[in-house]
Amino acid sequence: MTDHVVRETAEELEVVVSGRAIAISSGSMASALPHPGVVAVPLADGPPVETRLVWRTADENPMVHALVDLADAWIGGTA
Repeated sequence: MTDHVVRETAEELEVVVSGRAIAISSGSMASALPHPGVVAVPLADGPPVETRLVWRTADENPMVHALVDLADAWIGGTA
């Protein structure tokens, strides 16, 4: 456990590398860790994790709307 306030992924990795903390990370993030001294072990028996898209309500970027539409279609149009 640490009282270090972490604001970025790189800071989180530095705290772990220093031995002051361990971290929980997504599988994709853990598989791309850029430090050879860090080990990531999958937690296979844990509960499923909900994933959410988050964006600004007034966002006018068509790519954001396309991603939201794609995600909505992927889950069966219930969003």
